[in-house]
Amino acid sequence: MARSLISSDASVRSFRSGAPEDSRSIRRLNDGDGLYLLDGPPGSRGWRFDFRFEGKNKTISLGNYPAVTLAAARRAAEEARSKVAAGINPSDVRKKAKATVALTAENERLAAAGESPVGSFEFVANEFIVKRSTPQVDGRTGAQKPPRWSAGYTDGWHGRLRRHVYPWIGARPITELGPIHLLEVLRKIEDRGTTDTVQKVYQMLGEVMRYAVACQYIASDPSRDLRGALTPHTKVHLPTITDANHVGQLVRDIRRYRGTATIRAAMQFALLVFQRTHMLREMKWEHVDLEKRLWTIPSALMKRKVGEKLNGQPHLVPLSRQALEILRTQATLTATRGWVFPGTNNRSGFSEGTINKALASMGYKDHLTGHGFRAMARTMMGELDVTLGEVLEAQLAHKKRGALGGSYDRAEYVAMRCDVMQRWADYLDKLAA
Repeated sequence: MARSLISSDASVRSFRSGAPEDSRSIRRLNDGDGLYLLDGPPGSRGWRFDFRFEGKNKTISLGNYPAVTLAAARRAAEEARSKVAAGINPSDVRKKAKATVALTAENERLAAAGESPVGSFEFVANEFIVKRSTPQVDGRTGAQKPPRWSAGYTDGWHGRLRRHVYPWIGARPITELGPIHLLEVLRKIEDRGTTDTVQKVYQMLGEVMRYAVACQYIASDPSRDLRGALTPHTKVHLPTITDANHVGQLVRDIRRYRGTATIRAAMQFALLVFQRTHMLREMKWEHVDLEKRLWTIPSALMKRKVGEKLNGQPHLVPLSRQALEILRTQATLTATRGWVFPGTNNRSGFSEGTINKALASMGYKDHLTGHGFRAMARTMMGELDVTLGEVLEAQLAHKKRGALGGSYDRAEYVAMRCDVMQRWADYLDKLAA
C-alpha cells in the first residue's frame, strides 16, 4: 500500500490554508497505509492511524500537529503496523500504558498518605473489609441492607492484620504471593506458640485471597495449598474455678482486693450477673433501673450478628439484692460520669484486660479469667439444680440451639432468673462465710 503521500511538513502547514476560521467541516490529509491528518475546527489538527485487527476496523490517535511532526507520526504509525503484524493490538498497548501512568500517580498519592499501593495485599484486604463492613444497597428493592460485619468484628480484623500480616506482606503485590509467603507469615505466629491466632489468621488470609480471585486480582487462592502444613489447634477452654471451697476463697480475696474501688466493685458485680466482661466495660447508668432491679443491655452491645444487633431485643439482667447494694455504693462514686465502672480517663469503661490483671495480682493468673466467672456460675448452679438449664442459658444470653430454636422459642424466663440470681448471690455469701 502506498505510503509517504504527504511531501513535507510545509504541505501539512499549508493544508486547508485560507479556510474560514469558523468552519466546522473536517478535512483529511492522507499519508497512505492508514496514516492521515484529521483537520477540523481551528486548533484541532490530529494524527490518526487506521488498522484492522481480528477482523475489525480500528483507529488510534498519534497526537496533535505541530507537537507531533510528520516524521514522528510516521514513526508511530510504523511501530503500530509492527504490533499488528505481531498479533498485538496497538490500542490495548496504549490503554495499558495510560493505566500504568495512572497507577504510578495513584501509588505516589497513597505512599504520601502512608497507605499501601494499589494491588498490594493490604490494599486488597482493606477493600475486602470495606465491602463486609459498610451497608449495602439491595439491587432489587433499592433498600439499604446492614453490613455483614459489626464494628467490633471489623476492628478485630484490622488489628490482627496489622499485627501479624502487614509488616511482612502488606506492601507486596498480591499477584506475587504464593503459598510459601503465606506460610512464612503463619510460621512467625506459630513460633510464638499462639496456635489459636494462627488458625484465625489463616482463615482471614483465605477469605482475602478468595475475594482477590473473585475480583480477578489473582487467578487462584494460594492459601488452599497450606492445608496440613500448620500445627493443628486444640481448643482450650478459658480457666475457671468450680470447687466450692476455692470459690469461697475467691469471693473473700476479691472483697479484700487492694486495687481501685471501681475494679473491686466490677469483679464483685461480675461474680453475680453471669455476663461477659466487655458488657461491664460498656455498662452505663442509663442502662440500670435500681427500682425495678434490672440491668438492660442494648442489643447493639451483645455478641450477635449485625442484623440481630440492629433489630434484636435488649438482654435483660435481673439483679440480686447483693448486686443492687454494689451498684448503690458505686453510684455515689460514678453516677455523674455516665459509666458505671469507668476507666481512669473517665471517658469510657475500664480497660480491656483489667479484671484479668487484677485476678493475676491476687494469684489467679493460671486458674481464672474474668470470662471464667460465667463458666463458674453456669457449672455450679447447674449442679445445684439440674432443672435450671434453659434458665441459666437465658441468663448467659446464649443463643437457643436447634435450627428453629431462636425463631420460635423466645422465652426470656425473667421472673425465674430473678429467683436464680438471688439464690446464686446467697450461695456465694454462704461459701465466703
